[in-house]
Amino acid sequence: VSNRFQLSAYDVVSGKLLWSAALGNEQGDARYWPLISMQPVAAGERIFARRITQRGTELVCFDAASGQVKWRQRPDNHIASDPVFVNGRLVALLATVPLTQFVQMELASFDPSTGEPLTHEPLLRLRDDWYQKPPCSIRVIDDGLIVSVGGSIVRCDVRGRPQWLRKQIWLPRT
Repeated sequence: VSNRFQLSAYDVVSGKLLWSAALGNEQGDARYWPLISMQPVAAGERIFARRITQRGTELVCFDAASGQVKWRQRPDNHIASDPVFVNGRLVALLATVPLTQFVQMELASFDPSTGEPLTHEPLLRLRDDWYQKPPCSIRVIDDGLIVSVGGSIVRCDVRGRPQWLRKQIWLPRT
């Protein structure tokens, strides 16, 4: 269970707390990315999660049995989505700011063992109406990903190559 600052594990039968890993003095501002849940993903003996620190979002890997932090990764860019595990790859969206008033979304992959960034591919660029923190999510579908960000939906492969893009259109009442 994640509250965006700490991760806790419970026994599913008894409900007893098994372990909890908090940020302590490094905990970020609760208003940073308001109303955005941060869901961890389990893969084997590891749990991968995104959490908010004083220096921004980070990607972290925990040992599933003990809650011990295996590694932490905080790229120069915001980790904008929860991580997903697909075809042996740990991926997440990064938000970068290549130009004033724009935010670029990149699909990044990380080494699940060390957290080292492996690749990052530009996916799309949007006008920045979210102060560099756009609401976004990734879902695994078949052998690819569905990315929802800023009113757009992108289908891409696991390397970040877009296959199609749909923009949600908003029309005001007349």
